Amino acid sequence: MRGQSGSTALGRYQLLRAPPIDAGWRDRVTGNWTARAHAAGVGRDADFLANPAAQEAAFNDVMRENDRQLRVNGAMRFVVQDLPGLRGETVPVTEAGLAAATHREGANTVRHYLEHRAANLSPPASVPGQRGDLSRFNEVERRLRAFAQTPYERMSP
Repeated sequence: MRGQSGSTALGRYQLLRAPPIDAGWRDRVTGNWTARAHAAGVGRDADFLANPAAQEAAFNDVMRENDRQLRVNGAMRFVVQDLPGLRGETVPVTEAGLAAATHREGANTVRHYLEHRAANLSPPASVPGQRGDLSRFNEVERRLRAFAQTPYERMSP
């Protein structure tokens, strides 16, 4: 499955370009599929889309890399805290919420959101769109809330 027209999102987990690069599935310079992907039977986007096992393996590698980035950038220190939300209500920070938010917006955006909210700074400008406010901070906060109670077990490295 491909994402919306013009999107690079691929597969069951709608992986964009950067996460598979970070996880070693695509080359950082060329964007081509790497030896890791070839070993899983993927040499083209069509191969990836036709291979559910490769999609699962790639997603697992992406999630491990996301977790590593959250640890390195200090975002995990916010787990089990409640932060002030953009509209004043508290936002629970859990590992499941962080995993979901990072999958959608990336580890750096999540870290920036957490530090911003921990300092209780004024909300950044929103980005109105057809589906409402699409600012990245709102999406991070929405996913932190939506996945706060989701059971989550970190994958071993």
